[in-house]
Amino acid sequence: MLDVVHLGQLVLERARLTPDRPAFRFGDARLSFGEVERASARIANRLTELGVEARDRVGIMMPNGIEYALTWLGVVRLGAVVVPINTGYQDADLRYVLTDSGAATVITVSAHVPLIDKVGVDCPALERVLAWDGPSSVMGGNPTARLPFRDQVDETSDRHRPIGLDGGTLSVLQYTSGTTGFPKGCMIPHGGWLDVARQYRELGKFTADDVALIMTPFYYGDFGWNLVLCLHEGMELVMLPRFSASTLWRSVAETGATFFYCLGAMPVLLLKQPEDPAIDRGHRMRWISCSGIPADQHRALEARWGVPWREAYGTTEIGFVTATTLDDDAHTGSGSIGRMLPGFEGRLVGPDGADAAPGEPGEFICRGRRMSAGYWNKPEATAAWMRNGWAHTGDVMTRDADGYYYLVGRTKDMIRRGGENVAAAEVEAVLCDHPAVANAACIAVPDPVFGEEIKAFIQPKGPAPDPGALLAHCRQRLAAFKVPRYVAFIAEFPLTPSQRVEKHRLSRETTGCHDAGGAGDRRRV
Repeated sequence: MLDVVHLGQLVLERARLTPDRPAFRFGDARLSFGEVERASARIANRLTELGVEARDRVGIMMPNGIEYALTWLGVVRLGAVVVPINTGYQDADLRYVLTDSGAATVITVSAHVPLIDKVGVDCPALERVLAWDGPSSVMGGNPTARLPFRDQVDETSDRHRPIGLDGGTLSVLQYTSGTTGFPKGCMIPHGGWLDVARQYRELGKFTADDVALIMTPFYYGDFGWNLVLCLHEGMELVMLPRFSASTLWRSVAETGATFFYCLGAMPVLLLKQPEDPAIDRGHRMRWISCSGIPADQHRALEARWGVPWREAYGTTEIGFVTATTLDDDAHTGSGSIGRMLPGFEGRLVGPDGADAAPGEPGEFICRGRRMSAGYWNKPEATAAWMRNGWAHTGDVMTRDADGYYYLVGRTKDMIRRGGENVAAAEVEAVLCDHPAVANAACIAVPDPVFGEEIKAFIQPKGPAPDPGALLAHCRQRLAAFKVPRYVAFIAEFPLTPSQRVEKHRLSRETTGCHDAGGAGDRRRV
């Protein structure tokens, strides 16, 4: 186990110990740990030449690939702060994240430059947009090189030693969906990533002979801990451009992967694929970590691929794994998220903060090593999350006599679609921006593939507008996964005495609604 305290030190130490071992693989491209260290050093040096300093926020809006990983490492070893940006963001979500984070620099690819330039005029802190495959765009300040960022990096020195960093230095603002509207930036220090990597190391008993595979979008927080885990253990990280149910297990077999993490609708979609014994059993996979394993299909997943699927529960705020069912065959198919890991303590509490009675549901709260230092620019939200040393997750659970937890709901007004958290209030705000809408409310409805879908209730100002026009309005402003699938119209909302919509009285039936799912509007996980 490497004795390091920050990520810059981790990159240097791994390169010193095993410089020639394979580190990253993406398609036909491969880099050793020594090459990763030198390439990330060149990125850090070029950013310094452009004026990026420690604690500056740097947005990364790029597809999966080696360049994303090198950029992430280059930013954090400089002491600057990565702001991962969802590549599906549109005007409203992108403008908010850039403004809230105060990012002065965005590193991207040419396909996203027009959108960034468009919203950048409303983001006073944004100074430069660097495209790997195209010229830079200057939003303000001094002119900079017009070369593609790749060429700028190639011209710099590959010697860079991090200075002034420690485990508490902020490394990433990981934006998560907020319950009252736009996302909140979780402040993750260098030590937070190292803690999660060490936890997974102990859980999975990883060695340098293991190979991790990642197919989730790199703007998810899961990318960070997978990357740091592999650097920590000297493991190769195989990167896929995206999740593909039809090709994932072929990639597993061809790359010799021994571990991957997945979530959301992925297990369901994988089971729907035609069986192929040569691929389904022709692999080195040791175990799979998954959040939200469908209980009724858990045993089928293990039987088909001959691999343990183990539930992993966590949040960006408290850590990506705080409870698990690892090494516990008895709870396969039970729907349990597992028991607390060493170093964490959990409780279930009622609305008054008192402990829930045995067997009764309550909000799950947790304390121990926490990954996030709170929310960027949101002291009130941080205080509401962390109270008297306990992190309040908003997840409602029960616990059995053996200490196993079971997720039963949420206190937050959130919709969980295919692994993505969607704040109902954010979608409602965009819908209410339409001139024909007086009020809107969004609820979750069950879906066999995505777990939950979004149903929007619209109270029109006059005649009911065209549902397709409403959804087009949403697509221009929101990432695709936030766009409702179902649209229903309502003359008046049921309201509480305080004039809030009583969402529990809104129908979750989808028959008779406008359904965008069958009209070419289905969104990929």
